[in-house]
Amino acid sequence: RNKRGRSILILAAAILVFAPLFYGTFSKYLNTYAVPQAEALISAQTPFLPDGEQKVTFCLIPDSLPPGSHVFITGNHPNLGKWKPAKLPLLKNADGSWSRTLAFPRETKLRYIYTLGAWDNELTRRDSIKPDVQTMTVINDTTVVLAHPNWKIPRRDMVIDMMLIYLGILFTGMLMISYGQFMFTWESNHLETILVKPVETHRYLQAKFLLMLIFGMLFFLVSLPLAYFGSLILKINTALFLYNLGVNTFVMFFLSFFSRKRFDLNASLLSTQGKGGNQFVLVLPAFFGPILLYLPFGLSGINDLGLSFLAGLGVAGIVFHRPILAFMTRLFLKQKYKMVAGFRQS
Repeated sequence: RNKRGRSILILAAAILVFAPLFYGTFSKYLNTYAVPQAEALISAQTPFLPDGEQKVTFCLIPDSLPPGSHVFITGNHPNLGKWKPAKLPLLKNADGSWSRTLAFPRETKLRYIYTLGAWDNELTRRDSIKPDVQTMTVINDTTVVLAHPNWKIPRRDMVIDMMLIYLGILFTGMLMISYGQFMFTWESNHLETILVKPVETHRYLQAKFLLMLIFGMLFFLVSLPLAYFGSLILKINTALFLYNLGVNTFVMFFLSFFSRKRFDLNASLLSTQGKGGNQFVLVLPAFFGPILLYLPFGLSGINDLGLSFLAGLGVAGIVFHRPILAFMTRLFLKQKYKMVAGFRQS
């Protein structure tokens, strides 16, 4: 019961710590936008006008939109958000148009665009559609109508996301994978001695598991400054950090059980040990496994949900590490004699 309670507490703590990073992924599936009534729409749109300011009503008549979509406006003026995305939502009218009324000083020159959602984490190719930048000078109270705009739609390039996932595995799991691929090979010269020591096999593997967790946490902390280049990088690195701890750790355990080549720790620095084709094949699942798992989500256009899926797998692996380690212990007991025999022959 104590073990089960501890696992539940760990899962709850992980959700509380990391859920804010992925809130945006699920919020767009949970939020609904009610169509306001005419009276509420007018009262919500009419701002208080200081002396010398004019009302400008921005009205947009779009083509058909996907369900749950919402339209925003941003531009060069502080009242337009100074080009910040998803700050000023337009309100939907009964006729399907979208509008919002704002106040500006007379003679203000405005430059603005309409957007469908936010694009602060957008990574697109050079041939992506550029929005129509509208311009105007505020003279009197006016209504500006735009139909069928060429607007900015947030989308991420799946190929770039996959490249960032690969880099995320490197940044957060480089030391862990470097150690894990030679997990028992490091001790190949004296593995027989270790196995006859009065140490439980489960504790022996548990110590290696904790060591790999420490390696992963250290490299994740080192990678945190990369968040300066965008919250998307932080989100990907966090998802891959959890995936490395909860999934790749056990992948390295499993694959290292089939290692048969001795590793000489006294060899020169330029030794080619561990650089053969077998070691290359050994790390392929660790590097390309998360990319393949993410691929269906990327092809479906739900990129963030794919990252949440990877993070969820990692959290599940961490929470249920005890039964997984028990399975790994049984597998190690079956393979240890073959490993020792292989180390002797090499």
